Amino acid sequence: MLFLPDAFNELNKQISGDFYVGGWTAANHWGLLDDLAFDTFVFCIQPQNDLPSDIVVKVTKPFLLFGIAKLGRHTSISDIHKCVIDAMMYPDMFGGNDMLAILTDAYLSHPDRDFGILKSYAKKTMDARIAMAVGEICGENQ
Repeated sequence: MLFLPDAFNELNKQISGDFYVGGWTAANHWGLLDDLAFDTFVFCIQPQNDLPSDIVVKVTKPFLLFGIAKLGRHTSISDIHKCVIDAMMYPDMFGGNDMLAILTDAYLSHPDRDFGILKSYAKKTMDARIAMAVGEICGENQ
């Protein structure tokens, strides 16, 4: 596990509103990326002020708060399928397109991969380019 319980408590004290740990941080937690991130990547629905420089925030829309697993008692993290969707939507939170390719390959060989969940998440984004990309990953657009 990437974080210790004390780190969860710190995030909850520092960030206001609904949020989840995501980006490179979550991808590393699920074993989709090997390199540790020096920063903690967080998705939330409202801008944050006065956070430490090692917390990177991406403000997202409330309807995109899905695919989230509990990590500890009070902190949420994107699940393995949401990591793939978030990487497609926000490649900068994962180290760019090269890391997206590495993450996608890791997902395809991961024992927890589930194309049904991935496709349902793609629909929830209401973004045609994400649905097309997921279709390609699932082998439907060939």
